[in-house]
Amino acid sequence: MARDDWFRRTAWSDLDAQDFSSRLSRSRSNFHKAQYLRIQAHTLASTGKVNLARAALELLERLFLEFPEPSELALAHLQSAKCYESLGNWAKALEHLELSLDAQTKYPNSDSGVFLEYPWFVARHNLSDCYARALESLQKAHLAFPVTAFKAAATRAFIAKAQRDSAAAQYAIEALRAAALKQSQFQSHRDLGLVGKEFAPFVKRLNEIAAAR
Repeated sequence: MARDDWFRRTAWSDLDAQDFSSRLSRSRSNFHKAQYLRIQAHTLASTGKVNLARAALELLERLFLEFPEPSELALAHLQSAKCYESLGNWAKALEHLELSLDAQTKYPNSDSGVFLEYPWFVARHNLSDCYARALESLQKAHLAFPVTAFKAAATRAFIAKAQRDSAAAQYAIEALRAAALKQSQFQSHRDLGLVGKEFAPFVKRLNEIAAAR
């Protein structure tokens, strides 16, 4: 096993879990333990498998309980939110997104992306009670890529549409422009951060909003 493969496993048998825990116990500091737990959880969740998403949540819960390093909490709670969303548990996803927002505010030195992901979640799931906080959060989001600009404008469009605000169409047009980009602004990584096919349902919805202007 390569030096860092032990915390980037894509399978999770009982033996994998035992070996991971053994290696984790020998890690240098609580910071490193928290980081290894988060990276391993992310790797498992990225497989898209339900059982591994549940395993990822167990690892993240261990991070929260045993090694709550401030620099890791915002991203760890965001990862938990995405796992719960993939499992269809919107209430728990929202709970962890709000915890991520709080952790990000307390530790602003590292950007987890939650200032964008929280409003994106709220808009997609029509959580009207959260619209005000979502729009406030969106003002703090870093929009470095076409996909982040897309999410931000789409979020504003969906919320404006729900609130019967005439600005919805203009926000939708802005999002569609970002979705149409074929290159990012980064010279050496032109395909980085583009809007992928997985956003097709949202593009369709945005086209309908734009057409209603």
